[in-house]
Amino acid sequence: MAKLEIHQFPTRSDNYGVLIHDPKTEATASIDAPDAEELLAALHEKGWVLTQILTTHHHHDHTAGNTIVKRMTGCTIIGPAREAGSIPGLDVEVKDGDTIEIGGAKARVIETPGHTKGHVSYYFPEEKLVFVGDTLFSVGCGKLLEGDAKMMWTSLKKLMALPPDTKLYCGHEYTNNNCRFALTVEPENAALQQRAKEVDQLRAAGKPTLPTTIGIELETPFPRMTHAEAQSRYGSDKPDLRFGLEIEDATEATRASQFGVFANAKTVRFIRAPLAFSRAALDRLEAFAKEWGAKGLAYIVVAEDGETRSPIGKFLSDEELTAFRAEPGSTVLFAADEPAAVARVLGALRLHLGRELGLVDEDAWRFVWITDFPLFEWDEEARRWKAVHHPFTRPAPGSEELVVSDPGAAAAQAYDLVVNGIEIGGGSFRIHEQELQAQVFAALQLTEEEQRRKFGFLLDALAMGAPPHGGIAFGIERMLMALGREPNLRDMIAFPKNQAGVDPMSGAPSEVEEELLEELGIQLRAQPD
Repeated sequence: MAKLEIHQFPTRSDNYGVLIHDPKTEATASIDAPDAEELLAALHEKGWVLTQILTTHHHHDHTAGNTIVKRMTGCTIIGPAREAGSIPGLDVEVKDGDTIEIGGAKARVIETPGHTKGHVSYYFPEEKLVFVGDTLFSVGCGKLLEGDAKMMWTSLKKLMALPPDTKLYCGHEYTNNNCRFALTVEPENAALQQRAKEVDQLRAAGKPTLPTTIGIELETPFPRMTHAEAQSRYGSDKPDLRFGLEIEDATEATRASQFGVFANAKTVRFIRAPLAFSRAALDRLEAFAKEWGAKGLAYIVVAEDGETRSPIGKFLSDEELTAFRAEPGSTVLFAADEPAAVARVLGALRLHLGRELGLVDEDAWRFVWITDFPLFEWDEEARRWKAVHHPFTRPAPGSEELVVSDPGAAAAQAYDLVVNGIEIGGGSFRIHEQELQAQVFAALQLTEEEQRRKFGFLLDALAMGAPPHGGIAFGIERMLMALGREPNLRDMIAFPKNQAGVDPMSGAPSEVEEELLEELGIQLRAQPD
């Protein structure tokens, strides 16, 4: 196997030039020729002699140097056959599956249209290298100039099928473009000026200006946790696992308690906070807990000398005090209520304390799959079950019979991916049997007539034999929240709406012209007084 040397250098056209050199045979190839002067300078710097130009597509910023470089070096220009008429100086036409040689190294041609219709990439399987030109540029800030979305997805699938340790080289980087464009809009912006200066320095040194990763190696597979466990231990279905402070259960330990609030509550749980809070601090924590629906906040403070103080201590038995024992210099905080209310209060309190006490490891990335969500939840006002997600979610294996016999105990075959307390993706499997779908509708108290009127098309489709199907959807804005450590989702959205449903940037919703309403077949009626 040839051990190739790769030299990457920036060009004035905001492309990256790439030289591939086989030291054993002295063969050297350039991926495209965006600029003759800078390409020839890079060859002179390395002391290499150019033998080939591997053209990815015909655009001028990738072929501008072809004629001059070929005349100066006598190299052979290779490029896609589908764009042969548009590539200056083309000597060898290649198509999907062809093999070319750079000295002792062999590269396979992969057609990757999208940015242009004939775009190709060059894959070196033994060296695990692929040079993709502008294939991915069209997914970023570039365009599908001549291709379409179907072409693009086909090309991406080809690249995704390559071994996961394949190193990928793109023809563009985007940060410099963005800085230059932004400075034309805000020429006095000092932060942009500084960033543009940094980018120019990096490019001059031949270094990338836009990292492809944040340098964190993730351990896979990600851990899994059921919805019930997440609610019990963290008070949330999107737990932040960057710190401990887990919620503990005291329900059974307090069934015979002399403290009536505990004895009469369906659920009693607590948190051991690593600080002996003052009376004023406890008052603030109680006010915070009440904002989340708590009726109060019972506590036991353990001082540094081991002495305890608590307004409920006189009602607690020795067994209860033993169960709640905490280290000196800490505080035990309780919530007693319905299970959902306890989870809501202690979950919010846990996050609050994690931030206030500096317990969160800001450099950590903690991913977790949350599974087995409840299929139904009880609507007290309507006095009936309603779907937690939607009425087409499939029951988890083993829960199919519970749909009829005990809807509240049925779990859904649904899942979320959470990182650092942020849900970044979620999905489920769908029901594909007509009979099971009808049972779910019945649990939601939809009569057969309502089922037929609202979802007859779906029941008919299922009766014809729909295949099992499921999936997951990821939220780009939520990923950016995690990467940017931004707590407010609205700040990650290009055109956010305020609480009144108004988009302050575009002014929507606004009045619609009568002609457009007529075209859409919409008639507006005045709301009755």
